[in-house]
Amino acid sequence: MKLFKYLPSKYLDLVLKEGVFLFRTLSYFQDYEDAQVRGDKNEGVLRYSGLDGLLVNNLTTGHSFKAPWIFKSKVDSEKIFIFSLSKKLCSDLAREFGADACIEFEKPALVISKLITAVHIRKSIKPNRLFHGEVKYYTEQEGPNIDWALPSTIAMRKLACFSRQEEYRFVFSHDNFLKIGKTNQEVEIPSSKREVEIPSSNSKPERENYPEVSLKIGNIKKYCQVHKFS
Repeated sequence: MKLFKYLPSKYLDLVLKEGVFLFRTLSYFQDYEDAQVRGDKNEGVLRYSGLDGLLVNNLTTGHSFKAPWIFKSKVDSEKIFIFSLSKKLCSDLAREFGADACIEFEKPALVISKLITAVHIRKSIKPNRLFHGEVKYYTEQEGPNIDWALPSTIAMRKLACFSRQEEYRFVFSHDNFLKIGKTNQEVEIPSSKREVEIPSSNSKPERENYPEVSLKIGNIKKYCQVHKFS
């Protein structure tokens, strides 16, 4: 397997010669302006609508009914950091991402090993583990099973409308926010344009700048090939 990173050519030396990998929070991509390309308001959110509505069980009356609601399980998007690549080389993706260059990692295992080491020595990263793998694309009709309680799994999920990107993702967190159970659940009621939280959670504060972490793994130029797009 080879991995590809699309980026403006002015950043090539930063990655190739210095080995700098810039990780941004999920909240950065939630708020990114070019929605449906790099931006995705559902980053860090697992959604489930059911096949023909969400099954709701009223434990008081014993009655059940289906409603056009959406169950959502969310991670703390300010505490989880990602770095995204693709499994395919494609000029269409370069155009979508606004990139005029692409780095092909010819020895991804070596790069991954170096990133794992870089994460392991960072005391601020808890747990000291780099999660990585192919992003799994899903539809809202798929049952969440136990995934709703697994932040590391939710961080590796995206809706099927992004499947063309064939993303491969690196993930880590601060303050142990990838620990099992570090999620909040709520029900979205589209018809009333409001959400019922289960339990209530604090909304994300507005900010101009988003947290970011740079991991530096040294010169990797000899393990890479550069592709340019006009």
